[in-house]
Amino acid sequence: MSSAKRKRTKKVDLNEQFVQNENFRYTVKLIEEKRQAKNSSICWNYFGYIYRNDVLFDDNHYYCSICVPQTFSARYVKVNSTTPMLNHLSTRHDINVTPVEQALARVDSTSSSTSTNKKTVLARQIALWVSRDLRPFSTSSSVGFQQFAINTGIIKNINELPDERTIAGSALNDVYLVLEHALKEKLKSIDTVFTLMTDIWTDNVGNRPFINISIQFMTKDMKIEKALLTTQYMERPHTGTKIAEVIEKTLNYYEIHQKYYLVCDGAKNMDAAFNSLVNCIRRLNCEAHIINSILSADLEKSQAYKNTCSEVMKKIKKIHGSIVYRLHELKSIFEAEQTKDIISYINEWENYLQDQILSDEEVGIDNDEILKNIFNDTTKEMPAFNAFKKENATRWNSKLSMIKSFMSNINAINMCLAKLNHTDLCLTADEIENIIPVQELLNTFESSLKVLQTSAEPTTNLILLFRNAIKNKISDYIEKEKPNSALWSDILSSTEKRFTPHKEYLLASILDHAQCRSNFVAKTCEDYGCTPLDIINEFLELYDFQRSVSNDSVEINESQTQNITQELSPVMNAKLSLLMEIEGTEEEIIVNSIEDEFNKYLALSLKTPRSADVLTFWINNQNELPNLTKLARIVLSLSPTSSECERSFSLAGVLLNKQRASMNPTKARKAILINANYNLVSSIFETKK
Repeated sequence: MSSAKRKRTKKVDLNEQFVQNENFRYTVKLIEEKRQAKNSSICWNYFGYIYRNDVLFDDNHYYCSICVPQTFSARYVKVNSTTPMLNHLSTRHDINVTPVEQALARVDSTSSSTSTNKKTVLARQIALWVSRDLRPFSTSSSVGFQQFAINTGIIKNINELPDERTIAGSALNDVYLVLEHALKEKLKSIDTVFTLMTDIWTDNVGNRPFINISIQFMTKDMKIEKALLTTQYMERPHTGTKIAEVIEKTLNYYEIHQKYYLVCDGAKNMDAAFNSLVNCIRRLNCEAHIINSILSADLEKSQAYKNTCSEVMKKIKKIHGSIVYRLHELKSIFEAEQTKDIISYINEWENYLQDQILSDEEVGIDNDEILKNIFNDTTKEMPAFNAFKKENATRWNSKLSMIKSFMSNINAINMCLAKLNHTDLCLTADEIENIIPVQELLNTFESSLKVLQTSAEPTTNLILLFRNAIKNKISDYIEKEKPNSALWSDILSSTEKRFTPHKEYLLASILDHAQCRSNFVAKTCEDYGCTPLDIINEFLELYDFQRSVSNDSVEINESQTQNITQELSPVMNAKLSLLMEIEGTEEEIIVNSIEDEFNKYLALSLKTPRSADVLTFWINNQNELPNLTKLARIVLSLSPTSSECERSFSLAGVLLNKQRASMNPTKARKAILINANYNLVSSIFETKK
């Protein structure tokens, strides 16, 4: 049939379906459950069901409340999609929504398990999944996943699965916009000074540079919060001006205007960036980067290290290179040697039992049971296999990992070298003796500083404590004139030069009830030529705080002390052990002339166990110590390291692998942000029952 002969359907005027009679009054009532729903679309402020004389007349369509009763043409079939209604508001009434609002509306319309647009639901869920697990966007195209989806009843045929371009395009963008919106809402709670962490990283595959910006702050209820703001591609050259522009643009985008500290490495371009930032109070060097400089660059520059250890470390690296393709044999050799040791040990005990233990009939002892217990105890104490690792120049602890893994596998490594006819690489007894002091030195730093990179609890109050603990351990080693003490002396000098605590860290120790009366805190104040009160007044002025008035008296009761029977965190255990090393059980107050509020603080700290959580202490005493609580909320929330940036770069390294070397940086940025901040949108994307 030709198009000319086709029968055309007459367009029905919807107004004809309604009796235009003044006896009938038509109104549109908005659907309250949709308006009040989480992430509700803006269209539900204008669309609802139509009523005739307050009686529901049509609930199969949505009507525009602006158009009715002048016209009834603005009606839409009752479906989950809000796009037609949003288009109507935009074209007819000039009511527009932002891309974020549109994304929220789309997500809300497809979050129901009864949604007719199942492919759209799957697209967003897959985009969320691949971002969380850093999987390829082509997941829905893989044969295994398609068969899995069919076998489990997710779909009935392959055509119901979304296309890869949809997942990596509109679906990923919707998830990203929703998360970005949730992140902005969260960051609105920032009402005080916060920490901004930044670093630049280059991926190993495409050699593309990325800048990371993360944030850490403390809420009003004294909880430390953190979030990743961006991990984005940054064109070279990485000048201080460009870095500052990216930081300012990111903060303005998230509408963050409070003052902040910048935590970064000691590069000159970061110095230049700090000088260009508007609201940045001070730049704090990342303590992890400082430690890396001490135990990498400074260690290798030490003449004592060059004389005794440098060649040995090079030899260990050469050993790793020689057996790098035979590393799988190390475990087999290691386990075989352990088995020989166990058999030899049991045989010795069996002979001992035959000579020394009376027969079963005389004493009722089962020799087999004794041997079984000996075997179990021996195997429990045996070290587990530790893979032979290689040093990474950017991580100081990788040098320690290499030495540890070498020493734990030295017999298996020597046997492996013998099989390869490389016995010339086996370390001599003197060479092994030379690297033991290096291992002990690195262990000293690791045991003292392993908890600094946590962000779940305050760690700024540990910087001063750890610095003194390290200095004491190194000094004790030198005084005992142990092997290679000259190397330890060089590292001690480097530590004193580089590892100088900022005043913020001194204030954090003063505001830690477990440390405020310690000798090393008083000594550090003397080094700065001030008293704790001077430090407190200096920061009250720096933060421009108005002095609050507290009560004249303070009563100590049980509610103001924490129950110390609870399980202590790794941070608290480390702090208590280091305090015992440095201070013992000394409780002497060494500060005499302090204002009333500080005196109250000292009195309260005397009544509070050292094991009590520092944040709980300030929550319980914030009414009595209003000025000090303001300071504690800032300095205890600071991050002494930029470890959050390193974690994000680890995610980027997994995402930007050889199989995705050409991945668009924008898609990578969105996937990484979703991965790092998933907790903000987990409830939004849960399937509604």
